Amino acid sequence: MPRGIYFSTELKKVLFCIITFVENEKDGPLIPLNNCNARLVAMLGISETSLLRLKNEMRMLQVAQEELQPHHLRSQSKARRPLKQKPRSSSAASALMTNVLPDPQPPNQRVGRSSVHLSEQADSEIRYQFQLLLSEKIYPTTTNILERLHAAHDDFPIQSKTTLRCNLHRIGFRYKSSTKVKILLDHVSFVAQRAKFYRKIDELRMADALIFYHDESWLNVGEEKRSIWVDNEIDKVAMQYNVEIVRLPLTHYCLNPIELCWASLKDYVRRNNTLYRMTDVRDVAAEFIAGYDGDASAKTIAHTRKIENQFRDADRFVEEYVESDLVDYASDDEPNVSSEDDEENSNN
Repeated sequence: MPRGIYFSTELKKVLFCIITFVENEKDGPLIPLNNCNARLVAMLGISETSLLRLKNEMRMLQVAQEELQPHHLRSQSKARRPLKQKPRSSSAASALMTNVLPDPQPPNQRVGRSSVHLSEQADSEIRYQFQLLLSEKIYPTTTNILERLHAAHDDFPIQSKTTLRCNLHRIGFRYKSSTKVKILLDHVSFVAQRAKFYRKIDELRMADALIFYHDESWLNVGEEKRSIWVDNEIDKVAMQYNVEIVRLPLTHYCLNPIELCWASLKDYVRRNNTLYRMTDVRDVAAEFIAGYDGDASAKTIAHTRKIENQFRDADRFVEEYVESDLVDYASDDEPNVSSEDDEENSNN
């Protein structure tokens, strides 16, 4: 290696991890050779989420580089006589493709504030973490909500309290004044929707009704359903067959067991579709579904019931201890409540 080459501190950390990993395997592989993701995570000293991002970025750069390749090959073919070659297998072709290392792109320089667009599932996760704090009798603030979100999801897109505050306001949360501080609370319409859902689902369970959970979801983020068509005629037709349609409160996906199934399926596909080929998605998804038995379904439903009870506890806590202390029940429509209010709440 030429003298005078400079290694940044960050690069040295990565190189140290690689050196340590390779030296530890001098007597044989510690991690199976076919478990590429696990080996790379251990070798590079990064999380699996970061690894998947890097692999995805590398794949996209490879595709962009391959688009320029045919013109180069055609210019050479005019000067040379093509040689007969044995057909290569798809695995060999993919191996050669992987060896084409693209030039990494520098990180984008942040100019001003970049907008964060959350999915409906992300909105639901914010509301769940909010309710979870209340169920533990902890007043939610932007500080502890953000900490909970990052503890549960290391790749959650919101990074600042200001962005979180704006999104809390967007999905219906408001600050309300108590005798001591301003308290962040859910909008009354969502509280009413949850109360209606609790009553109906309790009635069905008491009647020992057969409950069927349904959902519309997609494996690709860009194809996520943003709305569904609802018509009273659907309910009328369903009643003719002794079927009653019970709708979840808006943006409360965590109360539907099938959402957990979808989340597990998507995570399984992300981890096992290592070549990033859509042709493999079907096989990987079928593999997951084949192994998702009755025991897994029962655990998922039990976990959803646990979340539902946490929502109930949170709503009960607000009704018994918070609402009676409110000075003005009217909502504060200002989303940009100063962060000092958050700090004051967290210290009380």
